Amino acid sequence: MASINHLEMAKALSQNPHIQIKKSFFGLHTSVVYTPTQSPVDISIQDYTAETGNKLERILNAPAGQIEAAIRKEGRIDKASISNMRLELAFSRDRQFAAAQLFNFYDLQYHPVTEPRFIEGDEAAFLAALA
Repeated sequence: MASINHLEMAKALSQNPHIQIKKSFFGLHTSVVYTPTQSPVDISIQDYTAETGNKLERILNAPAGQIEAAIRKEGRIDKASISNMRLELAFSRDRQFAAAQLFNFYDLQYHPVTEPRFIEGDEAAFLAALA
């Protein structure tokens, strides 16, 4: 699992009112907690091809309540070992919270393709399944 310190969307995640970031052991270890359920939050960073990135963009831009339908419609989401599309995903272990943002790598840096998307409740489990 990646660290929140390695996320481009770290600032947006830290500003979410239901997220608590705790630093311990002289600031060397950072833990993230979804406060409504006190569930630890795991971080995942995955690479995807441009074609799969387009699928992910449509999923992340789906209206609230339609994430599951969008994932089913887009079909298989294959990860790539190295590519120009990057999905940052943070999800609570109880699958009641998920945050995701898609980036495209060009000009030697990551540029956001989507805004950070925060989902709570049962629908978050479908987004967390992308990890």
